[in-house]
Amino acid sequence: MASHGWQQIHWFLAPPNGDGLIQCDELLAQGCWYPPHRIYLAVGMEWAPQIVVHEMLHDILQRSGH
Repeated sequence: MASHGWQQIHWFLAPPNGDGLIQCDELLAQGCWYPPHRIYLAVGMEWAPQIVVHEMLHDILQRSGH
């Protein structure tokens, strides 16, 4: 696997709906990753390590899905 530079990731905060979720293509979620290096988080989720790390793993693996 090629080395990964964290500076490659572009982070964005998006206003959530009333349930704290943002629109990610056809899904509602707390965060989403788009290739090659864009991560969108619902405002407030930037302080949720489990969400941040989850999205970072998508970026490292360059793969969506679970």
